[in-house]
Amino acid sequence: MRCPNPIVACTTALVLTGCAVVAYPEADVSVVGPESNRSAIENELGGPDETVKSGPYELFVYNFGLGFSAVKCPSGDGLAISTLGILAAPGICGDRGHMVIAYGETGTPVYASRLAEDAETRNKQLADIVRLYALAQRGDVDALSNLSDHAKFLSMEVKLLRIAANTGSAKAQYKFAFSLDDKAKKIDMLRKAAAQGYTPAQATLGAALLYAPDDLVDRTEAKVWLTKAADAGNSYAKTELAKLSEFETNLASAEQGDQEAQYALGQAYASGMAVREDKLQAHNWWRQAAQNSHPPAQLKMAIIYFSGDGVKADIAIATEWARKAEEHNDPDAAYQLANSYRIGPGPKNKMREAVRLYDRAASMGHRTAPAALATMYRYGEGIERDMVRAYMWYFLVASRYQDTAATSRDFIAKEMTPTQIAEAERLAREWLKTHPQ
Repeated sequence: MRCPNPIVACTTALVLTGCAVVAYPEADVSVVGPESNRSAIENELGGPDETVKSGPYELFVYNFGLGFSAVKCPSGDGLAISTLGILAAPGICGDRGHMVIAYGETGTPVYASRLAEDAETRNKQLADIVRLYALAQRGDVDALSNLSDHAKFLSMEVKLLRIAANTGSAKAQYKFAFSLDDKAKKIDMLRKAAAQGYTPAQATLGAALLYAPDDLVDRTEAKVWLTKAADAGNSYAKTELAKLSEFETNLASAEQGDQEAQYALGQAYASGMAVREDKLQAHNWWRQAAQNSHPPAQLKMAIIYFSGDGVKADIAIATEWARKAEEHNDPDAAYQLANSYRIGPGPKNKMREAVRLYDRAASMGHRTAPAALATMYRYGEGIERDMVRAYMWYFLVASRYQDTAATSRDFIAKEMTPTQIAEAERLAREWLKTHPQ
């Protein structure tokens, strides 16, 4: 929402009331940048859109296409007068009134009206904006870049950063890069900032080259920039450089057939460690490790085909991989094989085999297997219904792993005799005693 006819309000107040002068820091308007910067900025910002005259005052109105307007008065010190004030800024206008900055005969900023609340805070914010704008107009691209931090609520941040980036500010180029959706353009803008020695840009560029789409990935260049940033003390670069070093070591070993390295590469691609997350690449490396008899990789393949994670679900294939992994006495593999038997193809007595495997997994400390056993016994799922065994496993789960299992335990107790309950609790306590945590 823009203020209604702000210039009229400003000039009327100046003529009729004189406007109380508000204490305001002097803006530094010395020329701080090369003439090329100054010209580029002035060309982008443009000249006044209209001129308003009122008595001895002549105000130039600037809109810029940046989401706000500004005014300046030509009288007084020419350099000071070139400092722009902010007028009709969204977020300042509204039902609470509006705020206007203009310049009197000596170039002193004054308010035509001011907010009843937050006036002092707004004063300081606008003073800083005026100071930065003054510097930016004289060619200071870093000031223009810093001005963008104030400009977010004015919807002009990206344009200000683009202007500053195009005039060579490394900080602005770094910040502007984050507004670019095109990955290639983002990387190119980061390169410009990194080439000027701007450490945050070097670190970010290094990471961007690791996690970019395949056609933009360049680990060699990434290492160069991450090393520069790490040498400058950037902690993020140090972390990413360590990840990259580990990845490259594993890649070299994996290509030589090392099963541990192949599994580690699968983990890296699955979680996005020094590479862009890629499920197919993760599966590829886990499959190679599994084919080289790596138990955790075999279990990964079992879970992938059981759940259909990135592949068409196939319980038969999942069962084969789970069976290979279970041969290495792994509780998770035993549990996964039991799941496969429970819902898919298997031996003739597959449900009893599932119970045996769940029991085996529970004996090795698997936290979920006891609950599966309780459910199977409670409902007679492929086996004879046994409320004593069901109560025993619910009792065990509630005692050791999950107290909410007590609700199920107490519910089925309503169908049991005191003798059955006592027997179930005896069996559970014996099991807990023979299977310490």
